[in-house]
Amino acid sequence: MFDRACRRGRAEIIFGVPKKMWLLSGAGVLVLAAVVVLVVALTRGSDTSTPEGAAQAIVDAFAAKDEQALATVSCPGAAHPLDLAAPSPMVGAELGGVRLDGADEAIANVTIRFTGSTREVEMGLAKESGQWCLTWFGP
Repeated sequence: MFDRACRRGRAEIIFGVPKKMWLLSGAGVLVLAAVVVLVVALTRGSDTSTPEGAAQAIVDAFAAKDEQALATVSCPGAAHPLDLAAPSPMVGAELGGVRLDGADEAIANVTIRFTGSTREVEMGLAKESGQWCLTWFGP
C-alpha cells in the first residue's frame, strides 16, 4: 500500500500509520514541549547566591508589592521595604548598581517610581548561610 501511494505522489500512510495521525502527534508533542518550557521558566526561583541576583529578586518583589516574596529574600529582623513612607502610590522600581561592602555585605541603589515623582534609595544586603538577603532598605 505504501509503495502504491508513493508512486502516485502521495504518501497517505507512513510506517502503517495514517499521515494525519503523524501530524496530530507532532502538534501534540510541540504543545507539550511549550507547556514544559513555560512551567520551568515561570517556577524558577530567584538566584540569591549573588548580591546582584538577590537585589533583583528584592526589587522585583518590592515593585510587585509581594510581601511573601519579600519575606523569602529578607534576613531575619530586616526592615520591611513596603513600610517606607510614600508621597503617592508606587508605580514601579528599578535596580541600579550593586557594590560589595566587604566580603559578606553589599549595597544596592534602587529607583522607586511614584505617581509624578521618583526617589533614589539604597538597600543593604548580607550573605547568610551562602545566600544573600535584605538587611535594610531606605533613604
